[in-house]
Amino acid sequence: MSVEKHELDAEDFSAKRLAVRVGRVFFKARNYGGLPLFLVMLGVFSLEYENDAVTWPLGVALILAGESTRIWAMRHIGRSARTRKDKARRLVTTGPYAYTRNPLYIGNHLTLAGFCVLSELLWFLPVALGLAFIFYSCIVMYEEDLLRQRFGEEFSEYVSGIPRWVSFRHVLRTFDCSPWLEALRRERSTLYGLAVAVALFVLKEIVSHN
Repeated sequence: MSVEKHELDAEDFSAKRLAVRVGRVFFKARNYGGLPLFLVMLGVFSLEYENDAVTWPLGVALILAGESTRIWAMRHIGRSARTRKDKARRLVTTGPYAYTRNPLYIGNHLTLAGFCVLSELLWFLPVALGLAFIFYSCIVMYEEDLLRQRFGEEFSEYVSGIPRWVSFRHVLRTFDCSPWLEALRRERSTLYGLAVAVALFVLKEIVSHN
């Protein structure tokens, strides 16, 4: 029995090490990981759900929710943002990091879902989110490995109380209304990109109806 348990532990360790190695590769390409999905959403015109009264309000709302989540995280990360966890100088545990260990990636999932809805390719939504979850899960494994090496017991205590993805444990905690202007300034390149992306989907909608 102990031999079987040892073999299972060894297999689990090997799987984690593989995920960390894959995550290291994905981490370096994380700014471009969503590009193939975006090109599919922008370039495919078949099997669209034609209901602008639903897709546009919902899509824009999801995009705004995703970017708001990212800006909230940026507000607490500080100048070490965008996001070099391989060079992290301090462990961030405030703001959204008091609820989830990966608010930036949750924001990315919401934004991706928004663009899927805007593209009217609702059938592609579970595919895109599934691939994104695998992509970011590997990155998270790599980042957590680095953070555990850098911060040791402090990170272990943080992990024990905060889930990797979503938690509602502290939802009723007083919301921090600290100034967000600096966070908005650091996130301006993403905001510009989102504006251009929405404009492209508007263009796609115009072309598809002509």
